[in-house]
Amino acid sequence: MHTFEFVRPADSAAAVTAATQAKTAQQGADVRFVAGGTTLLDLMKLNVETPTRVIDINRLPLDRIEATPEGRLKIGATVRNADLAHHPTVQREYAVLS
Repeated sequence: MHTFEFVRPADSAAAVTAATQAKTAQQGADVRFVAGGTTLLDLMKLNVETPTRVIDINRLPLDRIEATPEGRLKIGATVRNADLAHHPTVQREYAVLS
């Protein structure tokens, strides 16, 4: 695994600011987010991904499933798969997600 900087931003704005230093969002990007059950660290161990900066968003308040005014769902970046699968609206209207 290559050496990398680990950043734990205080809020979403700081996370976005830290991410703007990335040259690309494609595989092989030099800045990556880590949250929940990501395979990023496994890929880094195998040198498939080699970011120079990893941004941890686990502690940010991004764990909500909310209805939008258009009648859709906004799924936060750190919503756990099990929580999404058991959410009543998801089960009723987005069965493929549950």
